[in-house]
Amino acid sequence: MKLEFEFYEEIRGNFVNILEGLELHTGVFSERDERRILDCVFDIWDKGFVGLLMKKTYSKPQKWMRGKGQITIQCGCYYNFAKDRLGNPSGILRYDEVDPLPSEIKRIIKRMVRWSILPANYIPNSCIINIYEEKECILPHINYHDFVKPFCTISFMSKSNILLGREIDIVGPGEFRGSVEIPLLVCSVLILKGNGADLTKH
Repeated sequence: MKLEFEFYEEIRGNFVNILEGLELHTGVFSERDERRILDCVFDIWDKGFVGLLMKKTYSKPQKWMRGKGQITIQCGCYYNFAKDRLGNPSGILRYDEVDPLPSEIKRIIKRMVRWSILPANYIPNSCIINIYEEKECILPHINYHDFVKPFCTISFMSKSNILLGREIDIVGPGEFRGSVEIPLLVCSVLILKGNGADLTKH
């Protein structure tokens, strides 16, 4: 099932649907699919934890506040989230190597293309896997413009809500206030493109 969304905010005197381009797909993956994908993710996680992956593939920053504690695994390319100690700006660092996409991730990408969730001329060759502890989150942001749209995110293990808005206020550590909250079911696929990807924080 595919859901699309509308929420209008005034931008420079015009009312604009800030959720235009967002699509939520359910029923794409079964529990068996989820188990297979999670086995793959946990295998990568274990290898990263003991140092068996390329250096930039796996990172676990020291947690100093809620919203800053997730494990990040990058495959296919390395994205620098902020200016680093070497002076590299945020963005894709093309000369920093990470491990390639696992075959299980390639398999689910093929399914999404086959089901027309992703366009046939858009075959992702990279992914970022975020692993959160309970009640953890990611800080409000707009998806990285270095990546080709549409941008796709899949939720596994537990349902959660995604908060969206032109502006998202921080009301406390890991707590935010935005315009719209959309529930993401287990195994749901959220496609971000158009205004939903380029204008709206989540």
